Amino acid sequence: MNFPPHRKAKRARARGFTIIEIMTAMMIFGMIVAAIFATWTALAHGSQSGNRAAATAQRSRVALRTIEDALGATRSFVADVQYYTFVAENGALCLRRRKYGTIPLTPTFADAFVDPNFETDFLFARDANAAVTGVKISSGRIRDLSFVRKS
Repeated sequence: MNFPPHRKAKRARARGFTIIEIMTAMMIFGMIVAAIFATWTALAHGSQSGNRAAATAQRSRVALRTIEDALGATRSFVADVQYYTFVAENGALCLRRRKYGTIPLTPTFADAFVDPNFETDFLFARDANAAVTGVKISSGRIRDLSFVRKS
């Protein structure tokens, strides 16, 4: 079959894509990639926020557990000596707790001691006569939890 020259030209041109079609396809592909990237970024930020919230909640639970373990059933010096007291044993200050037994405290400086097991600090307060009037306890994020000796 012999086609006239103007028909051959039309037929040859119909085989390829026009620049408009290629640019339209690239624009659609770009929008799809941008939507996928935006979704991925949102998921990454949401995951980070969730991890931060979980870490904060965990730190709060650990702080409360540390205080619970450090203080046991503590309420006051005088009224509940059977639950919690400081005693001197074998030349060292010890924390005697009914629930966990006796724990030796390590001196750090004058009137300050540390429990190395729970990383709890004890700072004793004294009056003008050098009598102990109270204790401040710090453990983890809890700082200067004060207990005052009542006469």
